[in-house]
Amino acid sequence: MEFAPETLTAVFLLYIITELISSVVNKTPLWLLRRFWGTWWSLRKEIRHLRNILKDKHFYQWRPEEEQYVALWAIKARGKEGTSGPRPLLEILNEHLARRERVLVVGDPGAGKTTAFQALAYRLARRAYRRNLLFWVDWLGIAALLLRFPVLSLIWLFLPTLFAHRHCLWTTPIFVELRAFFRQGDKKDEVGDFLVGKAEAAFGAPRIPPRALFLLDGVNEIHRNHHAAFVEGWRAMSNKPLAFLSTRTGEEPGLDEPSLKVCELDDEGVRQFWRVYRREAGKDFSDEAVARDIAELEAKGLLAEGGIGRNPYWLKMLAMSEQRTRNKGALFLSFAEKLIRRELEEKPEERKRKPEWKPVPLDVEMECLARLALAMNEAHQVGFEGEEAWDEACGVIRSVLENFTDRKPEDVLGEAQAATLVYYRFRERIEFSHQLVQEFFAAYALRDENRWDEAIAHCGDHWWWETLFLLGGIAAEGKAGGSPEKYARFVRRVLGDGRDERRIFVAVGLLRSVDEPDPALAREMTRALIQILGQILTEAQREAVKELVRILGDEAVEVFGELLEAE
Repeated sequence: MEFAPETLTAVFLLYIITELISSVVNKTPLWLLRRFWGTWWSLRKEIRHLRNILKDKHFYQWRPEEEQYVALWAIKARGKEGTSGPRPLLEILNEHLARRERVLVVGDPGAGKTTAFQALAYRLARRAYRRNLLFWVDWLGIAALLLRFPVLSLIWLFLPTLFAHRHCLWTTPIFVELRAFFRQGDKKDEVGDFLVGKAEAAFGAPRIPPRALFLLDGVNEIHRNHHAAFVEGWRAMSNKPLAFLSTRTGEEPGLDEPSLKVCELDDEGVRQFWRVYRREAGKDFSDEAVARDIAELEAKGLLAEGGIGRNPYWLKMLAMSEQRTRNKGALFLSFAEKLIRRELEEKPEERKRKPEWKPVPLDVEMECLARLALAMNEAHQVGFEGEEAWDEACGVIRSVLENFTDRKPEDVLGEAQAATLVYYRFRERIEFSHQLVQEFFAAYALRDENRWDEAIAHCGDHWWWETLFLLGGIAAEGKAGGSPEKYARFVRRVLGDGRDERRIFVAVGLLRSVDEPDPALAREMTRALIQILGQILTEAQREAVKELVRILGDEAVEVFGELLEAE
């Protein structure tokens, strides 16, 4: 039997009216009033939450009309549908959203995981904001038209209180940086409390509505003392909310969700990103100029499979620094100094800073940020959260400003935030714009030879390896007081007597810190490597190789191949 649309609509309205009358009969008018106020308060909070996303530069910079976001591709690594070919990441995420399935996004540092989440959050927020306004303007407008019939107008006005909390009319994104979870305790049920708190801030009620989508960014960035608690708590949740999570390659937390692997950029992706970054830097981004630059990158081996130019974050530095090198330490140094110098040299009216902030000299700014990053690294944290950590960070910065009594930590942080190197909220949070930025500045803090032993002491901790490799690049960079000889001394200091296999693997990784390492170093690595390798790799050696592959990509294979094929 088929029903006309008008009949179905009449039945639906009859059901709603019956529900409302039943509620009025069985509940007191005061209860109905509270219900009405609670619904409208929640909707008001939701609209404000959505508007905050649309006004936040971290999100609106990826709006489609700006043509800043370049499509990233991903592969379904595991799950119900098995492995498939590369497809646009946002397209796959939208499919999971339509099926209301959770998913874990895995990618290398700088591969664009956070960018993709922010772009998705903006698109969903804009759609939800527009539908929210349209829906409630229409609803109130109809209620106004029914004022000639007070009873019908009242019934119509109260209808949202019956079903607004039960049905998913649209998806509302809640973007969460999981590095903030380290403030929580170590109880499993506090994962749920943490998420409910985020939902309450967005919806004004201590519950998670069906239309909420959590974008949980950076599982690997959770403080080490609370990482296991989060993973166990998430796994133990009986009623998990709809969520997309992200983590670094090689640091997968062992969750049950199917995973997506973010692919490195293909040739077309490299061209698109290069054009965007060159335009952002005010450089020539014509087709001819882009083709010429891409050819130079290819000639220097930077676009080989797994090469530095296949990663969006490193490609940006190559585009904006005018350097064509695999030396990540040198790239970061040039990039950071360029951003800070831009803030110092721009006209005051053009600065992205408050007028009361005083400029901090480049070398002092760099040293302050270096000490701050080192403190975060030593605490095994990505960023600082809370008043106590804020005071600690300001103390670290003041130790550098002893000879600049007219400067305050806020001046340093204001300049760094204007340069897009640091984000902070007064007495709440301080964090570098990317974990790689923190790792670079931590390496910069250890650049002097008298601090190398302090750095080498961390060779046994894989979490520090990216910092150590960046330090190797800085040791070779002339602008930082480095040289090929200094780089060689650092590598040999790391290698030591050749008995510590963890230090040997770090030394092997350092061979890719510069473009052309000394052949004598390669021979020393060969001898040390042959001495520790047996016919079967030990568990520790497999973990070390896995970590090298995570950081260096396919270049790790090249390193081992070159070493083992040497005479």
